[in-house]
Amino acid sequence: MYDKGIFVRWARASVAGGYPWDHRPIPARSSGHISGGISPQHLGNIAAEYKRLYMERRTTQASPDALFEGGRECLIELADAGYLLGVATGKSRRGLDALLAHHGIGDRFVAVGCADDGPGKPHPFMLQKVMAEAGVLPVETVMIGDTVYDIAMGRAAGVRSVGVAWGNHDVAALTGAGANAVVASFADLESWVRSRLPIVGDVAIIQAP
Repeated sequence: MYDKGIFVRWARASVAGGYPWDHRPIPARSSGHISGGISPQHLGNIAAEYKRLYMERRTTQASPDALFEGGRECLIELADAGYLLGVATGKSRRGLDALLAHHGIGDRFVAVGCADDGPGKPHPFMLQKVMAEAGVLPVETVMIGDTVYDIAMGRAAGVRSVGVAWGNHDVAALTGAGANAVVASFADLESWVRSRLPIVGDVAIIQAP
């Protein structure tokens, strides 16, 4: 949904923390699943530097993270059509609230799961929390994300997962992680959702993946 620049900051933090950056995808800090043999000391240094860079960015920029072009319009279209929207993110509650308020879309989401709530991606906890709050079943849910951790969380929660090709991980990685589809634009995303979960009256009709 938003252009968070997480891997740019993690790369800078990795180098500053004494661990050479080699362009491997690193999950958000909340996931607790860091691979590659990083020592606890280096991991602590990286996390501290990442936090410093993030707070530096927050204080030097006039606004929260920008949405990808077309993202706000897609969300509004789907919400107005009757779809229940939720967020499952590695951002903190404070950061997420600021982002949604800044872009005027907070009222479009009926449920939220964030880093403050419990285990992070790829653990299914956040997505399960969102589904419970929204009152929907896994078969009625689609997880949409730009990383393999989003896709893995969706699969762990038993829902269909759709990757977007304009984010942090490429099409091959998203497909390899088990995405049911990877879309190239918000228009394609909206079309995929409407075709798989068409709404007739107030009822979403479940189609095959």
